[in-house]
Amino acid sequence: MIQSNELRIGNWINLYDNFNSQVTGLTNTKKVWCVKNPIDEKCAWFTNNLNAIPLTEEWLIDFGFKKDKIDSTYYKDDFEICLPNFVRWKESHLSGIRNVHQLQNLYFALTRKELTL
Repeated sequence: MIQSNELRIGNWINLYDNFNSQVTGLTNTKKVWCVKNPIDEKCAWFTNNLNAIPLTEEWLIDFGFKKDKIDSTYYKDDFEICLPNFVRWKESHLSGIRNVHQLQNLYFALTRKELTL
């Protein structure tokens, strides 16, 4: 389950049955849109029905991270992550990043750049 305050437009989430989609809009009723140009409320999902996408090597590579040849660290700019949940940015060490949307939000907060596929 994902809390509505965890999401931003552009976050990747799992809608159902391993169908992943990108958040394209947010409502003030704890719903998100995951389609282009939403027309009505039938296009929105309650956030408590959505699932986080576990962070994997495939997602990191798709976001443009490069794997270190010596160990299992992935890096992009000054940002490094070691699966499953260890992040280093400049000289700071962070943990608890287990899902794609969490990585997207942290990366944006620290670098002011979006992770794009």
